Amino acid sequence: MKYHPVEVRVPMVPARVPTTLVLTAILITQAAALSPPWWERTNQIVAVLKQDPSLVVTTADDGNNNIAISVRLPVNRKDLAAAAALRTEKAQALATLLAPYGTADFNGGTVAITVKSGGKVFAPQTLPATLDDALDLLKTALTGNKLFVEGTVVQVGPRPWYFLVTKATAIQYSNDDISKVGQVATELAADAIAKVYGIEALNNAQNLGGPLFTSSEVCPATGCA
Repeated sequence: MKYHPVEVRVPMVPARVPTTLVLTAILITQAAALSPPWWERTNQIVAVLKQDPSLVVTTADDGNNNIAISVRLPVNRKDLAAAAALRTEKAQALATLLAPYGTADFNGGTVAITVKSGGKVFAPQTLPATLDDALDLLKTALTGNKLFVEGTVVQVGPRPWYFLVTKATAIQYSNDDISKVGQVATELAADAIAKVYGIEALNNAQNLGGPLFTSSEVCPATGCA
């Protein structure tokens, strides 16, 4: 974005001594075209996933408006069999939950997400069909993510309510919307996780028997840790 000072001279009303009022205006012009929506989607996804230190997240642009997001769970050869099994389970959960939001066609550009571990590419499986299964899968995928607090079921009246609870914080990522200071988007963690981890897709596409809510943690009066 470039700022061009413009000097405008406005004659004052007639007077004995000629006087001129100088006004300075700032004309705002866009230096370059805005980034396309597939890059905004990519930046958002990467910002959320990078909150999990167990994941290696990279992006690649093929030059034809196709963005590939790679999510890799590195193999530790010293892992015991149980740890290796948990890593595989998490990779499969990620592949299934990230696919609805992480694979998109914007009619001009695309985003495609791939989950890998131990040399294997994990294909998305069928989305869960019940609230219990959905919450279990989310807990598996979000284990290790610093934004995640817990998955819990709260009895409210005659029925249980299912919640995925996140930190009461926000994430930020690059977004060249000129209405945003510093051209950075700020989004509540709970809202970003609901999109990136497929919770919105679960609620919209699956008949889970009720809604799965994403909520921020409740902090004490002294504030969140």
